[in-house]
Amino acid sequence: MNALTRTGLDLTEALSAIAQQQKPRVHVCARRFFTNDLTGKPDRSYTVLVEGETYEVDEADYRRLMEGWSPEDLDLMPVEEDA
Repeated sequence: MNALTRTGLDLTEALSAIAQQQKPRVHVCARRFFTNDLTGKPDRSYTVLVEGETYEVDEADYRRLMEGWSPEDLDLMPVEEDA
């Protein structure tokens, strides 16, 4: 392995580490299963914790969060805590 190859591998590892750090961690606090009133089909909603903020999301937004989207990308608003 020559110096150029080693430099390329080092850059690849560094960029990979940066990409992994930018993905927000998603913690599921609660899952709800219910029947949709309009369609009668089963549905799910999630309460998730992302970077210290709590969000109520549907199945589609939950999948996007797990793929690495941020709440800002999805225009999610944090749930207000009751006092």
